[in-house]
Amino acid sequence: MDVIKVSHDQWQEIFQLSMYAFQYDLSDKELEEKRHNLKEHQILGIYENNQLAAKLHIRPFQVYQRSEPIKMGGIASVSTYPEYRRRGYVKQLLLASLEEMRKNGQLLSMLHPFSISFYRKFGYEIFSENIRVQMKQADLIPINSDKIGGKIIRLRKEQFHEALHDIYDAFAQSHSGMLVRSKEWWQKSVLKNVAAAIYFGEKGEPLGYLLYDVKERRMEVKEFIILQHEARTELWRFVCQHDSMIDTLTMNINKDEPLLYTLKNPQVKTELTPYFMTRIVDVEAYLLQYPFQIQSDDSLQLHIEDPYAPWNEGVYEISRQSIKKVRNVSEQQREKCLTLTINALTALLLGYQTAQQLSDIGEILGPIEQVLELAGIVPKQSTYFPDFF
Repeated sequence: MDVIKVSHDQWQEIFQLSMYAFQYDLSDKELEEKRHNLKEHQILGIYENNQLAAKLHIRPFQVYQRSEPIKMGGIASVSTYPEYRRRGYVKQLLLASLEEMRKNGQLLSMLHPFSISFYRKFGYEIFSENIRVQMKQADLIPINSDKIGGKIIRLRKEQFHEALHDIYDAFAQSHSGMLVRSKEWWQKSVLKNVAAAIYFGEKGEPLGYLLYDVKERRMEVKEFIILQHEARTELWRFVCQHDSMIDTLTMNINKDEPLLYTLKNPQVKTELTPYFMTRIVDVEAYLLQYPFQIQSDDSLQLHIEDPYAPWNEGVYEISRQSIKKVRNVSEQQREKCLTLTINALTALLLGYQTAQQLSDIGEILGPIEQVLELAGIVPKQSTYFPDFF
């Protein structure tokens, strides 16, 4: 069966498959809203007996890489009716989507996996984790008893404030792989069913926020984004002030957030779970925009293996003068290169794993001297991805 581009006019078929596969129902109002949003999606599908048997959506996003936005294709709503499963349809759709994203200039692709091992076969690799912290009422003790001179503004559910965007954007530009959020994305996705509290410093500068919900004596903090420690202190104090209203607190935080270290009792339940996956779609174009930190005049050759995106396979030479794909490489030349799968290259350049870590587990093959040289030109980065699509 051939993969085709599904017209948005087939929206009823599209949503019927999604609702069946993911076991949910949509009201007429929700259907109309999703139909309106569908115009941004590129939908690939496979038909059998004149019925949409399998599909996936490519959603256009941008993510930050060392403060610069790059185009990313988000894979979503991968679904197949049960009678058409195990026929290789999802594989066909994924391979076709890589070709489409390359044509679109989308250098990265991201998805939320139903199975990490399944998507790893196609070059996707984990790049972010969710840290979920659970606390009891007794754990709600302020970090500092002295009140700082700034102020907190509390917003109603789904209310947007430009300061949210300013804080998020400053934070995202110092991390790798975070979405470039538009105001529309904030309103349609991020702020759906949550309230916000924003901390402003003494001079009125926005320094941190949290997104949260309180109901049935439970508080859940969905995002905790901090630019300066005083915001951490005061927003945590804001959480603690809910002690008479809640019995339990659940927080989602990024792996570099030092809140737990600062608590009076950091011995709380913490769960770390792999979250989103990503892969480089076009290695040559991605390397050309990548912020390598090259100091010496030496060059480094990387042999990349990517069987599901054959345009990526080959040897790439990285030097201060240029970054290029080397044509007509002999077997002898290839043996002198560092060898990486597309998975390992993605994990390395996004900052999820270091060159030494990947070398230790056999994901980078080659002389340790070259591994250390590679480590020296890849900037230290931290990954985080609080969104969902």
